[in-house]
Amino acid sequence: KYVIVIRSAPANLDLHLFFADTLDALLASDQEIAALFFTDAAASCLSKNHQANTVQSKILQRYLQFAQSGIPLLCCGQAFRAQGLKADSLISEAKLSGNLELTQFFSCCAMLEF
Repeated sequence: KYVIVIRSAPANLDLHLFFADTLDALLASDQEIAALFFTDAAASCLSKNHQANTVQSKILQRYLQFAQSGIPLLCCGQAFRAQGLKADSLISEAKLSGNLELTQFFSCCAMLEF
């Protein structure tokens, strides 16, 4: 069982697509993903303010596929606000969270960080 911590800025489409492909491979090998936790620059990946057909919207669409399969998308509230984003700009499929939620995974999950 894994919790995935994503830190990388959304400007790098290839890197995020690699992350998503890696997650697909984990799921295909019957590994469980407990949650995706977006922090640092990656927190802005979960903003609903991205314009259509941009790098950021393509990344968001890819991560939404995981949410649709039942994997929680957690976003560090402090990192989200540090980028000038307000809570009402978070996508409805994600939840603002913090270190408390993240530390709850430490006892039950392996952590992968991107």
